[in-house]
Amino acid sequence: MAEMQTLIERYQSKVAALESQLAEAQRKLGAITEVARIMEEEGISAKEAPLFQPQVQVISQKYAELNMTDAILDVLANRPDSTAREIQVELERNGFKSGESFQARDVYVKLYRLAEKGRIIATKKHGNEPKRYIRAEGEKTMGKQAGDTAHLPVKLSPPFGD
Repeated sequence: MAEMQTLIERYQSKVAALESQLAEAQRKLGAITEVARIMEEEGISAKEAPLFQPQVQVISQKYAELNMTDAILDVLANRPDSTAREIQVELERNGFKSGESFQARDVYVKLYRLAEKGRIIATKKHGNEPKRYIRAEGEKTMGKQAGDTAHLPVKLSPPFGD
């Protein structure tokens, strides 16, 4: 009977480990599926997506210390009606850094999530034309000096904003 209990415990631990691996694989698959859906929505095929991005010359460090959300909102305050690629280039040119690597898909995913939250507005696509993005009303920027934290977006509530 003791041998049977030992065998049961051994297999229960193996099953628990496999369930953990399955959960991690499902999480990764979900992320990959989301990126594929966003790429399809943006009109980018896997064949067209470059495996590497060409280096962009950095002209300032304006976005070096900002998170991606604040940096994107600031880009759209200064350059409304930009495509995802134009936003990415502007971030890179102004020193944005995000961990080890910064890729186009990071910008697409963040733009999608900001649009879902209503903080930006994505235009509807017409043919092969890429989507363009603008800041939603109520997303205000105070000042635009490099290194000045006053330029970070502030969401106003009524009666000051919609």
